Amino acid sequence: MTEAPTSPHRPDARRAVAARDRGLRDLIIYPKTRKLILVWTPYALVVGGLGLWHVSSAIVATAAVVYGILLYSLIEYLMHRFLYHWEPQNRWVRRLTADVGRHHMNHHREPAKYGGAINGNQVPVVMLASAIAAFFLSLDVVPGFALIATLAGAMNYMTQELVHFGTHQLPMDNRLLAIVKRHHMLHHYRDENSNFGLFWTFWDRIFGTRYDGRRLG
Repeated sequence: MTEAPTSPHRPDARRAVAARDRGLRDLIIYPKTRKLILVWTPYALVVGGLGLWHVSSAIVATAAVVYGILLYSLIEYLMHRFLYHWEPQNRWVRRLTADVGRHHMNHHREPAKYGGAINGNQVPVVMLASAIAAFFLSLDVVPGFALIATLAGAMNYMTQELVHFGTHQLPMDNRLLAIVKRHHMLHHYRDENSNFGLFWTFWDRIFGTRYDGRRLG
């Protein structure tokens, strides 16, 4: 059987196997994931409470959740596709982009590294999300929709961080999670120019970047 061509960043597929004895407890007690949950929970309670206080109806709240998830997931897809895989050499560009390309590609070079699958510095992200929420709260218009949409995007981010960690470090035997894990493992071990979405995989279908067994590059 002929082996598929390898990418300069593609690691040995044998390193993708997660420890079978790891489970939900490991997800919760690992320092980086525990910090993620502890940092974002107060944000969710405050912004969620303010959003529910100001929102006019359950229909508006539901629409805001859908909008927030769609918008965040699209932004995340585009950043993953066009920014995370770019490693600029200019130090000012690296500072401007928070050097996310280098950090992300280090994760590609060592995808099985236990601490590499989750962002260890959540404070700037929370500060950005808080600034967005404060901006909408300061507007003259009723901010309920915007606050709940912001919360939905932030919770999408938090969930994505946990799921991404799980795809690399947990067996994920659940049928739905297994599909997510396979989708992401194809991005790492078959073609890093495909499957940029994590669990919202429809963006790859829409933009033609879903791995189909032939994409290599």
